[in-house]
Order: sequence, then structure tokens, then C-alpha cells
Amino acid sequence: MGSYVISVSLGTGCYRHIQISASDTLFRLHQTILNAFEFEDDHMHAFFMDNKRWSQWDCYVSSKSEPADRLTKRYSLQKAGVAKGKKFLYLFDFGDEWVFQCKVLREIDEKTDIPGVIRSVGEAPEQYPDYDDWDEEVWDMEDDIPIIPIDPKQPGIFTDANFPPPTEDEDIWPDYDYEGFPTLRSATETFKALEELPMPQGVKNRLWDYFEAAARLYGVIPLRKLLEIYNRHNSPISEELFLEFAEILRHDYRTFSILNCDALKNHAPMDTPLDWEIVAEYVYANDIDDYYIFMQLQGDTPFRVLQKEDFLRYAKPDYHPNTVQVKAMRKFLKTILECNEDVESILMCLQELCEVGMGLEDTLDILGEEGLQFEKKKDLNVFLSLYRELNDHTRKCVNRGYTPEELRKLKPITGQKTMFEDD
Repeated sequence: MGSYVISVSLGTGCYRHIQISASDTLFRLHQTILNAFEFEDDHMHAFFMDNKRWSQWDCYVSSKSEPADRLTKRYSLQKAGVAKGKKFLYLFDFGDEWVFQCKVLREIDEKTDIPGVIRSVGEAPEQYPDYDDWDEEVWDMEDDIPIIPIDPKQPGIFTDANFPPPTEDEDIWPDYDYEGFPTLRSATETFKALEELPMPQGVKNRLWDYFEAAARLYGVIPLRKLLEIYNRHNSPISEELFLEFAEILRHDYRTFSILNCDALKNHAPMDTPLDWEIVAEYVYANDIDDYYIFMQLQGDTPFRVLQKEDFLRYAKPDYHPNTVQVKAMRKFLKTILECNEDVESILMCLQELCEVGMGLEDTLDILGEEGLQFEKKKDLNVFLSLYRELNDHTRKCVNRGYTPEELRKLKPITGQKTMFEDD
């Protein structure tokens, strides 16, 4: 294998395409990404090859906190399992948490001697937007930061001296902003607690996937209901073991939280921990009151429980079913966009927006930032028709996993809104 072309995105409308040799290390990719976005290399970093932030199952880090930790300077991209179509996360600065979404677009036969940017879209954000307010003493610390040069011909060879182990404070993730949210523990503590849990590793991995899939499909779901779904699909586990597992995840940084009445102040009393709820991060990220709006929109809609194989597919953050409606939208986008890479990127963005119930006006604004512009009214009308079909056949959190089309057959609904639309 020669080289990869990797798309590295830092939010909507800001990405770089990087070409790098398959034999280069993950550390070299880390350096190239920071150079591409004009960031200073002054913090720790990690790659999560399973595309799950803070996951311990396939992680490479800049310095060791555990003997089993894999260092980015010692693993090549090829050895780390990089291949065409693979998605993974690069996280820089464990305090500010700059999260870069990476996707391998192409594999090239020729080796790339010097990695670099072959396409750049969008202005990179400032790494330290408030630096003018810093005390002068902070700048005196610059001399204490080791400078690691990039050899233009050969990846550098580094020793452990370049990567001092993290201090105790660096190994602890910050608490949530909201009062009553669980205190977060370090990834190391989470991993150790899971190791000590008396159940097979395969069951732990499967349970983790069930939590991820449930948060994505339903937005909000009580632990009791998830246990019911799990036991319906698998050999049943006890309430006690299930709650022990949930308690460990409750203190881990995920794309969801497990919340009780301490965090949900206006919630009805919860009699047992089985009544606590898994809540997707986007439901409360802007304002905790959005949770109550979301619950009103869900109303008394039942949970759409898919077959086990279909349910677990939603544990993968980049999974979207390739429906007839998706194929039709893809075909249309290819007629108005020159680059197939842009087609797949915009199509995924569309599916994600439909999934969380984003309003049409906001969807069009976001797509415009992604580079999708309609110069002809005819193209816009075709898009709106295809979008309606795509939206009607997408599983939505606000519908508790039902597509709008399925829900209409279940119970006719008029005037349904999403939490993102204006009155």
C-alpha cells in the first residue's frame, strides 16, 4: 500500500484533505493535521479508530498512562487498520477537546514522501480565541514547551522523553456544566471498573453497543426499557448486573448521559435507578429545558424495537440504511455536484439532520455551508421532493425510532413539529 487521502473535518464547512503515506505513523498524521489547521502542538492527543470518543477498545495516545496504552509514534496508519472508507476520530487537547472527524477517501498506489494538504475548505477556527486576555506570565511558559520539528524527508524518531506521562489532573475529564449531572471519571478508571465487572467481555461490548444504539434511535429512553429490549434479543442478564454496568457508563464521557431527578429537576419522581434515563447529548446540549420540549414531542409514542441485527447497526455513528430514498437522493446530488466525495458527505449530513428532526429552513442553511447551492429553481423543487421522501423514511429520535411514514400508519398525526422548528 502506498498512500491514503484522508478527509479531516472540524465542524460544518471546515475540512482538509490530507495525503499521507500508509507507512507514516499516527503521530505524523497528528502533526500534519495540526499544521493543516494552523494549531500549535502544545497538548496531548489521541486517535479513536472505532470512531467513538474516549473509547478504550481501539485507541492510540500520545503518552502512556497504562502499560497497555498504544503510542501514536509507534504505530503506522496501515498497522492501525486505516483503509478506504474507514472513519475515526482525532482528539487534540484533552481540556478544550478539539474533535476532528476523519474519513479515508482513497487509497493510492504511490508512496507520499511528504504528507500535505491537497484540498482546503473553510477557515480554521482560532485555537485560543481569548488569548488577548491572557496574563503576560502565561507567555513565559512558551520556553517550557518542547518543540518537535517535522523532518521534510523522513518521519522523526522520538523517545519517551518527548512524551512525559500525564499528571493526575490531566487524567481526569471535566465535569458537566449542569448542576446534578454525574461527575466524570477518567477513561482509565472507567476501563478498570468494566474489567472488574463479573460478566464476559463479549457481553460488556454488546451492552455498550445497546446503550449507544438506544441513545441514537430514541434520544431518551429509561434504563428499564433498554434492559427489556436487551433481554428480548439476548440471553437475559439480571437487573443488578445491568445497573452496575449502567453506573460505570454514567460517569464516562459519551454522546449520551444517564440522568436522574438530580439533573432533571422538573421530572416526576423516579422510584428506582431503572427509571433513570439515557439522554442523547444533543437533546440537552444547548439548554436542559430542551429535554422537556423533546419529551412533549415524543408524547405517548411507543418505542420502535427493531430486530437485534438492525438495532445494533445504529451503535455505529456513521451507519445509515441505504434505502430507495437514499439512492434516489444520491443519484440527484451526482447530477448537480462534480465531486463524488462531496455527494457522500452531503448525503450523510442530510441523513443526520433528518434523524434528529432538524427543520427544513435550518437544513438548507447547513447544506449551503457544506457547499450545496441551488442555482435553478427546478433543481430546488426536485431536491425538496426527494428530501420529503428521504425525511419520511428516516428513523427519528422524536418518533422513538419510527419513520414518519411508519408512524402515520400506526396513528395518523397532523401538524407534527420538531424541536428545531419555530412556531
